[in-house]
Amino acid sequence: MELRRWRDELDIPILLEPANFPSDEAEGVRAVIAAELAGQDALRLSAEIGRALWERDENIGDPAIIRAAGERAGVDVDAIRSAGPSDSELDAIWDRNTKDAVAAGVFGAPSYVFEDGEIMWGQDRVHFVEKKLAQMASA
Repeated sequence: MELRRWRDELDIPILLEPANFPSDEAEGVRAVIAAELAGQDALRLSAEIGRALWERDENIGDPAIIRAAGERAGVDVDAIRSAGPSDSELDAIWDRNTKDAVAAGVFGAPSYVFEDGEIMWGQDRVHFVEKKLAQMASA
């Protein structure tokens, strides 16, 4: 129901029951972490991987799908993966990030954790995130 509400509210294409959900997310997570480490647009890559699943109904466990998402995001996934850390190193970063999120009190996605410890959770909180960031910038 929430997906339907947000799809209608934001007028965006979301498949309510994609055939490829759940998918193995490891390839995508590794690519996003590698992109971030390489100074690439990891956020855009992450969004394109999400679109692959929730709009295009593609299997994000397939490396070819991750490469195509990278192309749409302007990130050469093959290049950053071959030049970057190994799967085990990326998995260790993923594990550390997960533990850091749990320690910070994150319980869902998206979650926004500020340096002062305040957490904002949910896509309906983006307005509040923007407001806080503006307050922080003017301080």
